[in-house]
Amino acid sequence: VTIDANDRGGKFCYCEPCSALENKYKTPGGPMLDCLIEICNNLKTKYPEAYIKTMAYRKAQTEIPPEGITQLPENLIVVFAPINDNILAPLSHPSNAGTYENLKKWCAMSSNVWVWYYTNPYISDNSVPPPPVGNLERLVEDVKLIKAAGVAGTYYEHDSGVSLSANFSELQTWMLLKLFQDPDHDPTLLIDEFTDYYYGDAALPMRKYISELESHRKELIAAGEFWIWNTQLHQYTYLIPENIIKWQQQFDQMEQLVANHDAQIFHVRLARMSLDVSTIANWSKIIAKYPEMTNSLDDIEKRLKSTYQQMLKQRMPGQKADISEWIEQVKLEPKPLPDLFDNISQDLIFQVNPDFPNKLHQSLKVEDIDAAWGIATYEKNDQKPYGIGFFDYITKKGGIRRDIKVSEIVPDEYKFYKLGKIKPTPNCAIWGGRWLITVKLGHLYSIDEPEAEYDAYVSLKFEGPAYSAVSKNKPSQVLCDRIVLVKRLSADALAAGILDVQPSIPLPQEFKDVPVSQLRQVNPCFPIRLPEKLLIKDSEAAWGEANFDLNDKKPFRIGFYDNLAKKSGISKSINESDISPDIYKFYKLGNIKLTPNCIIWGGSWLISVKLGHLYSKSEPDTEYEAYVSLKFEGPAYSMVSKDKPNRVLCDRVVLIKKSTN
Repeated sequence: VTIDANDRGGKFCYCEPCSALENKYKTPGGPMLDCLIEICNNLKTKYPEAYIKTMAYRKAQTEIPPEGITQLPENLIVVFAPINDNILAPLSHPSNAGTYENLKKWCAMSSNVWVWYYTNPYISDNSVPPPPVGNLERLVEDVKLIKAAGVAGTYYEHDSGVSLSANFSELQTWMLLKLFQDPDHDPTLLIDEFTDYYYGDAALPMRKYISELESHRKELIAAGEFWIWNTQLHQYTYLIPENIIKWQQQFDQMEQLVANHDAQIFHVRLARMSLDVSTIANWSKIIAKYPEMTNSLDDIEKRLKSTYQQMLKQRMPGQKADISEWIEQVKLEPKPLPDLFDNISQDLIFQVNPDFPNKLHQSLKVEDIDAAWGIATYEKNDQKPYGIGFFDYITKKGGIRRDIKVSEIVPDEYKFYKLGKIKPTPNCAIWGGRWLITVKLGHLYSIDEPEAEYDAYVSLKFEGPAYSAVSKNKPSQVLCDRIVLVKRLSADALAAGILDVQPSIPLPQEFKDVPVSQLRQVNPCFPIRLPEKLLIKDSEAAWGEANFDLNDKKPFRIGFYDNLAKKSGISKSINESDISPDIYKFYKLGNIKLTPNCIIWGGSWLISVKLGHLYSKSEPDTEYEAYVSLKFEGPAYSMVSKDKPNRVLCDRVVLIKKSTN
């Protein structure tokens, strides 16, 4: 017979007798345990074959064992469920040490203790494979610790992503079975045995991928990260473009290795699904660093859809599920921003959908044709003034907040209200009113720029009789359809390239007759600073540093690309005869028409100069003549610089506005 508390947090009872039992047993679960002991003692006489099963669950409820008891009734089974644990780390880790001590104390007073073990973290959308995480080493260590504590049985909550084959769930299932039979099994041999059979010739690179994921998990632990059971997508901070692209290339190689074995290539693609989902979810970041990857998205989507449907057919026949809806939501473009943001570079603007990537509970969102993505989070509220603010869940501290006065409100339509300066962390949010409006921002945190600051704007619609006579038949409520963050330029970025700062190297004579009003000089490191690995200090560069590409190709290609339309524009080959090595020289690209998100690229696209900040909404069809300043050096181009690597450096782009006459 199971007697458990409801799966809901909070104190059981506030009455004096129950409070006295909490004090007596020195645990919040004292009142329930006292009741269970009485039931067990009475039941033992009349029904000696019967058992009572209960959960030791939540530190604020029943996980903490009682004091003053040396032996629990023999007909009481305690199921220890460490829901409050750091799911990144094993029970032996300091972040979970208190939990393991509690488990050992329960085992000391009962021979009927089971463990309810949480294998993998959950995410908000169970129809989508969760992100990849290395979790095998934690599992192996915990099985041994559980046995050492004296546990009599286990229950593994092994369903997060398992039906979708996420996070090597087949391998985990195999490991759990074998370790439950014998916790002293050599885990390396178990992994080798399974992967050799399941992945065939791709086993070795698959084990390398698993090992790399394990290393990233350990790095998160070392950095003090604490993952609860329902981890948010943005906490997978190792899913950066560089790692995603590297792992996709590894999977390409794995598929080639088993190309002639249908079952094994399917197994490889099952493991790849989590990576494909993460790739699509992070596509905007990937394209920003690797513009040449643009055409790869269609292939990734097709592979994910195909694998997903094949998986459903084999594992859940008859199940009507489709990942296409999730993919389309990721790609959905919001309604245009208002004029408020016209004079801000698109490279500095980040729009946040309250319902993606962190899915809202159905009760907290509503469809609205006026909303940016057609969905808004909302709360019934008639408060005036209405409060909005920022909260950091890591430090448990509130940041900036403000009240929206009645005089500011424009009812029945979405309007942006400026909150102010914020600094995102891996787990933070902007809230409104009674906090039923809570928009997660942690996915915008960058490990490359942990101190990055933004100006935050909250788009809200006030409706109902408390705010408007027009919508008086609706409930008084506030809707939020998006957040806009405008990145503040750091002092380094300003020094490196703000437009008021002239380059230290003047333009060559070929531009002397161009009117200043028609000429634009572009620093590759402004307004968005490139990753340091793509920059090099160079005293001959216009602003003292250059974007570069390790490259020995001849001819060397340059071109224009529109990230909005996903289309290439003009491109050109620079022939060897045109190159003047070891000095910066301007090479004419040709005519271009700017958009809010466009670039000039060079070589393998590691040279990528953003131009969107120069786009003018009032002159959308203006054309420019584009020139790219490049320096070629290394033995492929020059004997003078033969001791340097073969590379091409870009220190600036010049645009000349064409006359409209």
